Amino acid sequence: MKKITSFKIIAVLFACFLFGNAKSQCMASFSYTVGANGSVAFTNNSQPNTSTSINYSWNFGDNQFSTQTNPTHVYAASGSYLVILQRSDSLQSCNATYSTVITVTNVACNVVAGFNFTVNPSGLVTFVNASTGTIPQTMYYLQYGDNSSSNFPNNSFNTISHSYANSGNYTATLTAFNNSVTCFASYTANINVTVQPCTLTAGFTYTVNNGTVNFSNTSTGVSPTAFQYWNFGNSNTFFGANPPTQSYNANGSYSVTLYINDSITTNCSSSITHTFNITNAPCIATANFYMAKDTSMMPSIVWNAYPFYPSNVSSVVWNWGDNSSSTGLYPSHTYSATGFYNICLTVSVSCGSSTTTCINQNIFKTNNSMQMAMVNVLSASPTGIAKNNVSAAAIRLYPNPVKDVLTIESDAADFNVIITDIYGKVVYSGVRSSNVNVQNLNSGIYFVKISGTDFSKTVKIIKD
Repeated sequence: MKKITSFKIIAVLFACFLFGNAKSQCMASFSYTVGANGSVAFTNNSQPNTSTSINYSWNFGDNQFSTQTNPTHVYAASGSYLVILQRSDSLQSCNATYSTVITVTNVACNVVAGFNFTVNPSGLVTFVNASTGTIPQTMYYLQYGDNSSSNFPNNSFNTISHSYANSGNYTATLTAFNNSVTCFASYTANINVTVQPCTLTAGFTYTVNNGTVNFSNTSTGVSPTAFQYWNFGNSNTFFGANPPTQSYNANGSYSVTLYINDSITTNCSSSITHTFNITNAPCIATANFYMAKDTSMMPSIVWNAYPFYPSNVSSVVWNWGDNSSSTGLYPSHTYSATGFYNICLTVSVSCGSSTTTCINQNIFKTNNSMQMAMVNVLSASPTGIAKNNVSAAAIRLYPNPVKDVLTIESDAADFNVIITDIYGKVVYSGVRSSNVNVQNLNSGIYFVKISGTDFSKTVKIIKD
């Protein structure tokens, strides 16, 4: 009896040894052979390789991928590439990764650098990339000829606008590198720039009649291409030369600013601010807000509500549509179940009037979110950090509403642009994008985030 028991123990230990040895053999590995014209044949040496549930995933280091066992890949340019093989086997719990750097040297260099350009009377020159023979890893270096330049990694140079401060003849040079210091090409063009003098002067007059104010634009030196922006101090803004009559629903002091910029005909700008008092305003309450998903909180689902409160607000009630409510200007609320909720904002003002506005919102959570959706009420005023004197006024977007091309002007040398819809989906991203084509976007509300090394600003736009 003891001999049989001992034999069983030895058998179990031997089986455990075999299983543990099989587990230790789990590895990913490959070898490769470099052929002609950038062709590389990969041989998969991963172990074990007899299971029918094995999956392979190859990353060739040039934004190209494969799921074949022994793939052959053709590289578009000479250079060094980090190749990664991932092996997974869900049945035997055998997952492993192997990577190595390979060098390809026999690919012909076919890159040809080139660009087209247009010159505006303001000194603004738009460069459009016309290079050929490029690859996804192409890096561009554009020198404007006025001691300034721009870098574009990963074939990201499409179009860029550059302002020349003075008239003159400038030599602009574009150099394109195809993932190698030995495969590059340059193109040079002479650009004659004539900067028109700035004669722009902003001005306006106004008349106050109780809570109604009429404005008359008296600006001079304004060209047809000038961008004119009004801020009426009552949460209303306007783009254009002839502003509409404004109603002010609370007594007090208001400052109105007209900002004019012309980056096409004359590279100059001008602004003026007038302040006046309203003493006999009608008692009218307003309650407006919009909602947008906060993508920075993913995978948690967080929605932000942005209200526009009147200056004489006395009390606020948020009704969340689930038999609960909150008071205060900027509360938060978490839902216990998904669904459509009629979210209502009720605003009362100091003179005695009140009003209510509602939005029927779909509140949901994704499968990978462990939390229910939350709504935070935040200030609707755009935020910006101006550590390098890039203030909110130094970042301008127009026209708004926009139909075809959104123009972005910034005093910052480098900035990123990200446009998201109200659900948080990114619909555009770019670097130093001065003119963004939004023609293919659906009509609705979008959020444009302009950010740099030490500043950030988000602006709501409307796509017609």
